[in-house]
Amino acid sequence: MHTNLLRATSAAFGAIAGGADAVQIRPYNSVATWADPEGERLALNQHFMLAYESGMDRVMDPAAGSYFIENKTAELVAEATAILNEVRSLGGLVEALKKGWVQDRIDSEVSTAMPEEVLGVNLYPLDGEELPEEMKASKRGTRAAHQEKHKDKEIEPLRAVRWAAELETERHNSKKQNVTTVNNGACRTLGIHLSRSKSKLRTDLKI
Repeated sequence: MHTNLLRATSAAFGAIAGGADAVQIRPYNSVATWADPEGERLALNQHFMLAYESGMDRVMDPAAGSYFIENKTAELVAEATAILNEVRSLGGLVEALKKGWVQDRIDSEVSTAMPEEVLGVNLYPLDGEELPEEMKASKRGTRAAHQEKHKDKEIEPLRAVRWAAELETERHNSKKQNVTTVNNGACRTLGIHLSRSKSKLRTDLKI
């Protein structure tokens, strides 16, 4: 969970570079608890570091002239415009929600954009780390079960989705079944070390 400190700082840095008027960083463990002194203190320090130590407050437009950022922004605008036009064709956002279009679109995006690896979950996980009880109790159910639960409502409520939830479940199940999981990142690192070792051996032996 502490890797959320890195994620939040990177996201805030990107927001500032992009010209955000205001940035609020949530505590790294806010997904599991509402109030925690350590999480709040670290979040506050993240603000202080970005505001007073990064130097970004002394640059008017840090991302000015960046082709990558300008190009990605143009792509985002084009995709967002296409989505807005589709929503208009359905009669507006409220009608799109009533028809389930928004919910279907989000559910589809979650399924296709779900990462295969998440740092600290199944990529370089901390051995022995367990999920807080609050997170265990709020597991994401299926879309069909969610629809059945809210079938009497005019608009199906949106579901909160944590990308790491399914990977956490897979990791937990593999532990219960005593299955040894192979870390791809560790294998790549091992391969690099073996390659360097062979190269050094050839040099030493003048092969």
